[in-house]
Amino acid sequence: MVRKSSNILERFLLFATIGVLPLQWYYPTFLGMSIGFIVFSCSAGYILIFRLGMLQKILLHPVFLSGYALVAIGIFMELAHHSAGFTEILRIFFMLLGAIVIATLCRDRKALRWAIYGYLFAGVWLSFILIQTTYGTLNTAKADDFRSASHLRESVYDENPLDADPNTMAFFAGQGAVVALGLGLMAKSLWLRGLFLGLGVFCLIATFLPMSRGGVLVLGLSCALIMYAHGIMKPRIFIAVGILALGMTIWVPDVVFQRFTLSGDTRIGAREEGRTRVYSAVVKHFPDYALTGVGITHFYGQWGRQTKLWKDYEVTGTHNCFAQITVYWGVMGLFALVILVWQVYLCIPSFYKNHAFTLCLVGVAVSVLGQVMLVHTLYAKEFSLLLGLMVGGSYWIWPKGRMPARSLTRTLSCQDASIISSQRSVPALPS
Repeated sequence: MVRKSSNILERFLLFATIGVLPLQWYYPTFLGMSIGFIVFSCSAGYILIFRLGMLQKILLHPVFLSGYALVAIGIFMELAHHSAGFTEILRIFFMLLGAIVIATLCRDRKALRWAIYGYLFAGVWLSFILIQTTYGTLNTAKADDFRSASHLRESVYDENPLDADPNTMAFFAGQGAVVALGLGLMAKSLWLRGLFLGLGVFCLIATFLPMSRGGVLVLGLSCALIMYAHGIMKPRIFIAVGILALGMTIWVPDVVFQRFTLSGDTRIGAREEGRTRVYSAVVKHFPDYALTGVGITHFYGQWGRQTKLWKDYEVTGTHNCFAQITVYWGVMGLFALVILVWQVYLCIPSFYKNHAFTLCLVGVAVSVLGQVMLVHTLYAKEFSLLLGLMVGGSYWIWPKGRMPARSLTRTLSCQDASIISSQRSVPALPS
């Protein structure tokens, strides 16, 4: 396999594509296009003009083949229903195209490094905006239970300049915390470790501010995976946990935790709490869609209006990509999505625990998997980013599941590096 190393422009495009994504709700659109879409388009244009040959090499990667299969099944099942709808299928296909662009850009370790720093930049910048616009209000507010905390959340974020769902904002801020934790644990110098862990605390605080239970849960699982992979009994793990826990205890407003309390009352005022209502409807109507699905148009039409998914004169999604695809296209669609997730899992290299940027990437992957369980928009750009980085890494950077010994020795301790140097069993990557 012959590949051309990434240049500074390609690394910047990769960094910018990831870094500006959560800011697309903060900056105004240009000719109806968000800043995220503009940067994605610039990257795609560059690839088509200058790296078309590289793009063609990865089009048949197993991850993308699984994605094509999902799109094909979606088209087939929609045609089988009397009222076909293809808008969402087209969006999923565009998500795959975006992933192909990212995979073409991420061709070496330098590109992967810039991508990880892009996640950190995105998380820190979004956290800054969240803290600036909501921290003062939440820090002085009072709430006694889940219901009053939910009312407070609605009032705070209705007036927030970030025109985004609070759960989504928590997700992106949490990704910044995950990456900062991974970089902090693997940093060799004390001041870098302190810098990254400090940024991790900053992003962690911001993750709590949207009062998103799902966002905090995803953050916790991702951080737990990184700590476990790094070695749970190492002293720096205890130090990192202590710093994060102390930051959460001191600086996260007390009112935030009221929305995380368990209660038998799952209603907000006169309304049933959103996820309880949605998930109960998904379970109740499972026999209606399990075999062939109901189709996109029918889901948002007559079928959806007869279920508890009907709210405020519209049909809401299922808040779970696996459930959403099953409702659309039945077990065939679900099987195709599971295969896609499995192929992404197979891209994870065996050495990821010993390399800072692959450790961070796996942490991001866990956060995205958690997001898949909490949203129904499989076409979201954050899925493009992860698929692209995983494919780019597995195809260009670690095609045999291994990294060169020299790259490992730079990220391990001196003792571990000496062991690797003595064994000399890890083959080098092709140039």
